[in-house]
Amino acid sequence: VAHVPSTNPFRFPNSCGPCKPSAMGGRDFYMDGGDHRNRRHNKNAMRNSQRGVQRQQPHERHQPHERQQPHIAQLSTRDGGMNSARGRPHLEREAALRSEVSAQHGTLTVNDSIAGEHEFLEESSRYLASGDLANAAKIMLRLSRTDHAGKKLIKNPKFRETLALLHKELHTENRQIWPRELADLAFALGKLQLHDNNVNELLKRIAEIARYQVDLFTPRDLAGIVWGFASLCHRNDSLMSVVAAEVVNKISGFDQRQLSNTAWAFAKCGLWNEQLVKSITGECMTKIETFSAQSLSHIAWAMAHWGAPRRDDLMDAIAVELQKKISEFMPAPLAMIAWSFASLQLKNIPLMNAISSEAASKVRQFRMQDLAHLAWAFANVRIRDQALFNILADEIQRNIAGTQPAELANIAWAFSKNNFSHEPLMLAIASEAIPQIHDLKPAELAMLTWAFAIAGQPHKQLMMEIGSQVASRIEKCSTPQLSHITWAFGALSIRHGDFLQSLAKHVHANVGKFRAQSLAGFVWTFAMVRFCDEPLLRRVI
Repeated sequence: VAHVPSTNPFRFPNSCGPCKPSAMGGRDFYMDGGDHRNRRHNKNAMRNSQRGVQRQQPHERHQPHERQQPHIAQLSTRDGGMNSARGRPHLEREAALRSEVSAQHGTLTVNDSIAGEHEFLEESSRYLASGDLANAAKIMLRLSRTDHAGKKLIKNPKFRETLALLHKELHTENRQIWPRELADLAFALGKLQLHDNNVNELLKRIAEIARYQVDLFTPRDLAGIVWGFASLCHRNDSLMSVVAAEVVNKISGFDQRQLSNTAWAFAKCGLWNEQLVKSITGECMTKIETFSAQSLSHIAWAMAHWGAPRRDDLMDAIAVELQKKISEFMPAPLAMIAWSFASLQLKNIPLMNAISSEAASKVRQFRMQDLAHLAWAFANVRIRDQALFNILADEIQRNIAGTQPAELANIAWAFSKNNFSHEPLMLAIASEAIPQIHDLKPAELAMLTWAFAIAGQPHKQLMMEIGSQVASRIEKCSTPQLSHITWAFGALSIRHGDFLQSLAKHVHANVGKFRAQSLAGFVWTFAMVRFCDEPLLRRVI
């Protein structure tokens, strides 16, 4: 009997993600989520963390992948903090500057009667035309809080005009631009989720200006500007580096929301530094009882993405607070807490029981993405909650139409991993996956085949479609993916001529890249489906 792959080498989900949860603002946070990486740090990685190398962030959402070598932003941590002799004068200086800008532009009072998108843009343009960037930024913030504003704005000519005025104002020579204005603009653009070249140019200019006055930023401004950049997946290392140093300097002034948003932003951008993480986690421990449900999910997500070294004390504190505030959690933060603990391989039974109970009562409010996260989390730490998985299966089948390939693959993997062979659910997944087969990435194809083989459900049409896809894209498949796909065809005794011939040719040309276990698995599958390639067999032997 061939070795049965029992672990998932294509960890879920991702995030570019960024990803990120919608609870974190902007784009959905699963992150993008897709981003489940091997958390082991080898000695070289630890040495690099001391030198300072930036961690690379995966560029695709929900793409299972191997962990990248960490790359850590170099930071020059300043002595003192908000209450030090060094930190206090900066805040006093900014207060004086704010008094000056108030005198120039008047009090930041925006017309509260403004309600519509067009009215917001008209008012913003009026302020920009008069050089009042502060009130224009405030209008943008209010606009970002309206429902689905970003999707509507991208096609609005008036918004294009507003962006042009912003660009002009930010490039005006000898124009004093204040930290709060820069932070508010970045935050508003992040909330609006406008992925556009004009927006990218604005962000570059904001970063260029902000770098030279970051010492004037308050904790609110620091959290706001990095959150805005990260929400739009706009990574500016020079800005993030100086901001990180200032965060360490002023960490005692951060509240729970600012701490969680700052942590999320740096994790989203793939940036890590020992001093930064130590400062944030230490302050979180001090203020953990003040954290909202949303902030708890944000900081847990950041800790999961930062990975090793784990801060088990902080994660334990998050677990305690979650159980106290479990009724306050909406589905997305609830699922992301579960994902974060499972991603770090932290099997906290009381926490997961609390999540299970709350999720069961709110399951109708869960999006498919949330359901996929939840199922993956329980399976990854091997918690077999039959009652919860039955509820999840019913809800998934009810709303499976339109489910994305990554979610289909991870749901199938989770049920098979936990040995819940739910035939109606697997049939529903197959029916939804077949029309989207061209959109499935190699990792998702591997997860589906592995899941169906473990469940013992040989869905012939799905497997034949997968075989054709792998045969045509075999060069894009990694060695572990090919091993799992091949094993699945053998375990189900399904013979796909094109796939087998393409595999034999690929292995013959790259035999030196495969381990003995993989080669043995290929030969075993050939035997199970009665496929013979004598030259390859001789080469393997």
